[in-house]
Amino acid sequence: MHKLSRIGVGIDFREKTDHVIESAARLARSSGAAVDLIHILRPPPIYDRVLVQVREMPDIDQALGRAREALRSLAATMSGLEVAVHAQAGIPEVEMLTQAAEIGDDMLLVGPSTRHRPGWFGVGRTAGRIVQHARLPVLVAKGTLAEKPGRIVATTDFSDASHAAVEEAIALAKLWEAELLLLHVLEPILHLQGLTAKIAGETDVYAVEPDDLEPEWQSLAERFDLEGVRYIHKVVKGEAVEAIVEAANEASADLLVVGTHGRTALTKALLGSSAEAILEDCGGPVLVVPSSSDAFST
Repeated sequence: MHKLSRIGVGIDFREKTDHVIESAARLARSSGAAVDLIHILRPPPIYDRVLVQVREMPDIDQALGRAREALRSLAATMSGLEVAVHAQAGIPEVEMLTQAAEIGDDMLLVGPSTRHRPGWFGVGRTAGRIVQHARLPVLVAKGTLAEKPGRIVATTDFSDASHAAVEEAIALAKLWEAELLLLHVLEPILHLQGLTAKIAGETDVYAVEPDDLEPEWQSLAERFDLEGVRYIHKVVKGEAVEAIVEAANEASADLLVVGTHGRTALTKALLGSSAEAILEDCGGPVLVVPSSSDAFST
């Protein structure tokens, strides 16, 4: 684990940035992290194959210079924080991840596009691809992050691959002294519909019941340092995406934390269209944590 020391913030000047900047500032103030404002200028697609030459063209240099000035203006609004600005030309999602790695950012913060098309995680092409390929946590600021979040909902499927998200959620709960809800979705192994459902007297078949998972919760509690954290665990039955979003809404969560690359339907779903559905349907900030992430500590 490492300390959250730098936050990379993607800035697209074609979008409204107020909630992105404010979310980054609030997270930086509470954690003591520095902020890297990053803008990637994408030349027309025709130049993608000759990007090395394009980067050296005077008009690209001038555009990058203007972008840096605009970033400095945004940085000036983040009073009391250490803020650096970075502008580069290239394919946005590729350069964003490259820049964050070179700078040494511990987390990325991006905003959803208001111009996105369906099929890109509900947040736009660039943000969707960043979430899809990032090796570090990505906070998608669909709304402004609370000044001091009071409730966090984190999903787990009890696999090792999902532990990075749980660890991240615990670290944030300690940072903000927030309540933490650890959520597991028990999905049906068989859906019964129509006449068959009426005969069977139920609509779904489950392999286990929520009470059967108590040993899993005990093992999870022993694995992590939950001292001082106000937390509860909960098992809900249903479809993963719907259940997650509903639980986050019912808890009035200030932040939803989800992982990827687990073994169950839940985490496998987060790699595909269901990830889009969660990001589409959840109205607040969502932190997506890849299993390879080195979760930070407070």
